[in-house]
Amino acid sequence: MTGGLLRTLPLGLQALAGPILTQLPITPFNLVCTNMPGPQFPLYLLGHKMVRCYPYPPVDGETAANCAILSYDGTLYFGFSGDMHASPDLQRLEKFLKLSFFFGIRAINPAHNSKGSTLIPRNFLDHQGYS
Repeated sequence: MTGGLLRTLPLGLQALAGPILTQLPITPFNLVCTNMPGPQFPLYLLGHKMVRCYPYPPVDGETAANCAILSYDGTLYFGFSGDMHASPDLQRLEKFLKLSFFFGIRAINPAHNSKGSTLIPRNFLDHQGYS
């Protein structure tokens, strides 16, 4: 609510009102997303290669869900966290993200569609509980 009201003000007033509104005990948002560039080369600890690096966005009392994206060694890793009471179906965010990537790949590579391949496993929706 506050975020929508703040956008209706001229930029100068937004700059003045923003710091004041952040002190109010209301939350103008319920989802925070962040991206962090990580090293684009493998890291090692005591001779062991780190093969994955999942970010953990911290949960605070003001947001319902958090999403973090971290790049590591040429791969993107996603991390989700949230308040189980405010967003009890947070695990669906991960499933919908995977499904979005499948459809995005299919949309930019129509050659796969003409061969009869969907790029999406036939049982993907059933397995994920969306049937």
